[in-house]
Amino acid sequence: MRNRLISVLLILSLLLAALPVGILASEQNSDSDLNAELLAQVQAMIEAEGLTEEEAWYDEMLTEEQAAAMAVTASDSAAAEVTDSYSTAYPNTWKNTGNQAYDIAQIALTQVGYEETGDNHTKYNAWFYGSDTAVAWCAVFISWCADQAGIPTSVIRKNAMASAYGGSSMQNNPFGAPAYAFGAQTPQAGDIIFVTSGGSTSNHVGLVVSVDDKYIYTVEGNVSDTCGARMYTRSTGYQAYGANSVSSSIRILFIARPNYTGSGISTSGGSNTQTEDEDEDEDDGVVVVPDPVAGFVDVSQREYFAEPVAWAVENGITNGMTETSFAPYAACTRGQIVTFLWRYAGKPSQNVRCPFTDVSSSQYYYDPVRWAVSAGVTTGTTPTTFSPDAGCTRAQAVTFLWRAAGSPEPAGTSCDFTDLDTDSYYYKAVLWAVENGITNGTTPTTFSPNNVCTRGQIVTFLYRAAN
Repeated sequence: MRNRLISVLLILSLLLAALPVGILASEQNSDSDLNAELLAQVQAMIEAEGLTEEEAWYDEMLTEEQAAAMAVTASDSAAAEVTDSYSTAYPNTWKNTGNQAYDIAQIALTQVGYEETGDNHTKYNAWFYGSDTAVAWCAVFISWCADQAGIPTSVIRKNAMASAYGGSSMQNNPFGAPAYAFGAQTPQAGDIIFVTSGGSTSNHVGLVVSVDDKYIYTVEGNVSDTCGARMYTRSTGYQAYGANSVSSSIRILFIARPNYTGSGISTSGGSNTQTEDEDEDEDDGVVVVPDPVAGFVDVSQREYFAEPVAWAVENGITNGMTETSFAPYAACTRGQIVTFLWRYAGKPSQNVRCPFTDVSSSQYYYDPVRWAVSAGVTTGTTPTTFSPDAGCTRAQAVTFLWRAAGSPEPAGTSCDFTDLDTDSYYYKAVLWAVENGITNGTTPTTFSPNNVCTRGQIVTFLYRAAN
């Protein structure tokens, strides 16, 4: 496919959930479901698929000369005609709220998993150039998202270039948006990151969709021939491939922050939330999600997981990562999901020995893991390890739910998912989850068993199973 500075990573599956699969599927078919696949893909590519620095993506850079040679001359009607054939591929189903930073992030999430149809042939390039043009498209993707969000070109310039210099010249970035050096401000949803593989010039761009205490989460076009989710460390800006693996070369060079209208969407990192000394003016960088749920500034009433989060808090299943953040897009770990299930079960006590050497009695998930073992919910990743900090895959999540429900025999013996092994440990669990409306899969024909679930997806799966 594309020429890259480094070989593209090969992904066997995209998107998962650490819990009842239901979230990903039904959300895909509703107005506000797009978030379902956010960090799931990040973790699927990073942890479940074993992404390493050597396998990391690099977007081929579109030079100024190339961009000039491909200047947009087609009329809007001509562009619409060209893109007609792409109309059914990952349509934007997000309904804009008028909060531009929030809307562009949500729209980007609807596109996670989109794959180019050939060597850089995408609906984004067709829209941008008015013809089926095959060129690098990471910057074009952001321009498309801005257009879908109704953001004028005076705020985000219609641009196909990812190349920009850092330092004092970063203000002259091709999107024409105000910029700041990495570390100068707390990143927030809607920011545009300029990424370099070394040196002072960027060769890739992405859109920030969420931030927590450790990572900056993004959606980016032209990564492994897809729209993919990625994450970078908050402390250094280097690309992360999991909790213990960070790139030594791929990093955020600088970040642009367009002058959006409407309030923004907060991060769960805490440092950018409002204090008594700050105004509510848009220009102070303070952002708040619309209609926060259960006191969490990172959970809006507009999200598909809003009701499940409120239910989980009300029933003592979770208290959030902090008093004000739930981190819905952060990967849900195996330790967290068994804790959620244990609390939902009423915190039953178990006088059994924990067989896992990686589960300490001092950890919050110690009693939940002992209960899960005694109740037959889990047997661990090996006879002596539970892997509590590993992301919970969609296959593991539905299996935990199914076993916690007593391993009921599914009514049917088959389903429409083509990526399931009928002899796998999770096959009956998936059938049961589909039959009970817990999940519809990541697409009508795929379940993506190896993808990792987010916290938002997990509580939604549990909520569906309980109700």
